[in-house]
Amino acid sequence: MKHAGINDQKTSLNVLELEDSEISRFIEQRIKKRSLSKLVTKLNNDILYGTSTERENAEKALDRLGLLCC
Repeated sequence: MKHAGINDQKTSLNVLELEDSEISRFIEQRIKKRSLSKLVTKLNNDILYGTSTERENAEKALDRLGLLCC
């Protein structure tokens, strides 16, 4: 799977590159590794403090994971 080594610099882009069929397994693995919160925190920080491109990508990534409301 593409997401085996997601790094902090490209978090949102790596999430956006996931195939539809990989999303649920990706979330499941993040929960098992106790790293989903770290991922969401990184994306939230990109929305709050990132450049306009980082904000846009982070919003899309959270939406892709089903974690963006409104």
